Amino acid sequence: MPLLRKVDTATGPVAIEGHTISLVARTTGIKLGGEPPLFFGLWSRPAHVEVLDADGGRRLLPVRDVQLLTMATIAGMTAAWVVATRVA
Repeated sequence: MPLLRKVDTATGPVAIEGHTISLVARTTGIKLGGEPPLFFGLWSRPAHVEVLDADGGRRLLPVRDVQLLTMATIAGMTAAWVVATRVA
């Protein structure tokens, strides 16, 4: 059995103006054996948004993961602030 386990989890569905919308995330966890299995260190990332139309059409809209960009921006701004306070 794999140590890391990945599953898709959905939130919803929510009905808005004739469309049914579900938010889907990819959840990863470290399995710690046993029956029922225990999971440690769960983390989740947005995967896609599923939209079902009233006439039966289905669309999957990808969701961009912006966590890495956000963390890099925070680190850059922090470094700039430290440099600016040392110079002043």
